[in-house]
Amino acid sequence: METFWDIIAPIYGAVIAILVPIALAYALKLLRDKTGIEIEAKDREALQSALQSAALTVIRKQGTSALTSMAEDTIVNYVRDSVPDAVRRLGKSGTISDAKILKLAAPKLEAAARAGDAPPIVSRALATRGEN
Repeated sequence: METFWDIIAPIYGAVIAILVPIALAYALKLLRDKTGIEIEAKDREALQSALQSAALTVIRKQGTSALTSMAEDTIVNYVRDSVPDAVRRLGKSGTISDAKILKLAAPKLEAAARAGDAPPIVSRALATRGEN
């Protein structure tokens, strides 16, 4: 009489051959999801830091005058040059648009305005820019 393991042995090999690749695929998916989230968080943090620095640079250069196109260019160029990978990865269609960068910079300028470093008109001008 055959034992239980003698009967299952051929099936056991087939089951293992099917389950191992499935388990590996699932583990790789979990790893990709985890590292993707960490990379995205690092990109967002880098972008926020670059926006803050760009806003402070514009405030120091421009003072309390109204926002000029040169100031807008300074913000956009600073962010694009500082964190090009983050700008590329966080954009939905390749890169973040200039209008989106200016819109993201508006709260940074507003915070500086509340601290007395820049006029509210600067941050309102950025916040009302339309996205391209």
